[in-house]
Amino acid sequence: FLLSPAAEAKALRQAFKWLIVPMLNPEGVVRGCYRCGLAGTDLNRVYAKPSKILHPEIYHLKETIKRAGRTVELFIDFHGHSKKE
Repeated sequence: FLLSPAAEAKALRQAFKWLIVPMLNPEGVVRGCYRCGLAGTDLNRVYAKPSKILHPEIYHLKETIKRAGRTVELFIDFHGHSKKE
């Protein structure tokens, strides 16, 4: 929707700066860890003070947000989990 020619989508694009980030821990997911990176740390618990070495995904995301130069109005973290049945 956001990239569509709809008037509402155009208004949203003009009103806000959008940063859409893909999955931050694909290497963890490959190993079956949906919340952890390769260091074995729950990435949802290190946002306050991520290590550049142990949690580079979160560290660099925060740096990117800082460089954006605007206040974050909204941050949404979507999770998807699959079950083997």
